[in-house]
Amino acid sequence: MAKRPKLRLCFIGSFRSIHTRRWMQYFVNKGHEVHLVSFSPVQIEGIKVHSLNIHFFTFLPLPIRRILKLRCIPRIKRLIREIKPDVLHGHYISDYGFYAAASSFRPLILTAWGSDILVDSVKSWIARWQVKYALKKVDLITVDSKHVRNRVVLLGANFSKIREVQWGVDLENFTNKRANLYERKEFCDRLEIKNGPIILCPRGFEEVYNSDIIIKSIFKVLKEIPKLTFIFLGKGRNKEKIIKLAKSLNVGHATRFPGQIEHNEMPIFYRVADIVISIPSSDSTSVSLLEAMAYGCFPIVSDLPANREWIKDGKNGLLVNPRDSIDLSNAILSALNISSKSKKNAQEYNVRLISVEGDYRKNMDYIERLYYSLRKKS
Repeated sequence: MAKRPKLRLCFIGSFRSIHTRRWMQYFVNKGHEVHLVSFSPVQIEGIKVHSLNIHFFTFLPLPIRRILKLRCIPRIKRLIREIKPDVLHGHYISDYGFYAAASSFRPLILTAWGSDILVDSVKSWIARWQVKYALKKVDLITVDSKHVRNRVVLLGANFSKIREVQWGVDLENFTNKRANLYERKEFCDRLEIKNGPIILCPRGFEEVYNSDIIIKSIFKVLKEIPKLTFIFLGKGRNKEKIIKLAKSLNVGHATRFPGQIEHNEMPIFYRVADIVISIPSSDSTSVSLLEAMAYGCFPIVSDLPANREWIKDGKNGLLVNPRDSIDLSNAILSALNISSKSKKNAQEYNVRLISVEGDYRKNMDYIERLYYSLRKKS
């Protein structure tokens, strides 16, 4: 079989996101030529970055900023003509994906992230128009859940152009072994944790993630199980407010806020965690959920359509109302009191499911085949 020529790929997306960087890095590692069109200057090893270097005044309302960004389109068109990619790939359809579509370049693939479809297109008429425009121009669309697939169809996507692809967990550089006693002690010493179960909350402090509900749930849980620790990761506009809330409810001693953690440092957090909580009000398939499942943590997540595609309530995790602290308290207590056999069964089920459906490399290999098929048709 003849060796396939390497691809020249051009992405338009957020360089700040670990998800975009992981996606691009996979194809760099495979030897493909990878370009990124970015609104801000950035350097990423192995990737040829083309910066538009445009400053947007953050004090302006988002709809105004969306309109002002339209002036980027001629420059994006010129850049892509100069790059001459085999495939153009836009990530986050209500923003970068729209600009990829507006370039008029084909073949074009777009990836829906969740909030672009489930939130932006609902709250903003401009974003809704941008999504609908982009979906008419695309050759293929990738989604990470059937819920998002159904929504993009309602927004005008051709069902036959949609493919389900997961961001996935890198199982090649991975161990699902729980932390041993030495590793756990070293971790606990670093965060000044004495003993007891560890509950990881990895989603950050934006309003959508309902960190306030998690804090409010802690009070009831501590009454029954006083020796446990909640670790809140990430950053966000509400972080200081959440820390103050924890202190005002007298649960600050049971919380830790180590900040933003690099992706390569995340494994130890999952390996020591007994439970992982992810309760946003809106979500598609969450990478943090897939990672929690792969590492053998017991997940408690929002009762949302995308989560129901992964979690069978009571079997391999628990589903809760994301705005009900009592419901969450009860779920945490249930998870901490399940039998060893039930916990083991949940862990084994989740690890198998991720190995089949959530393997990062399998999903990226599939994307590579899609890239080649699009180039062949162009």
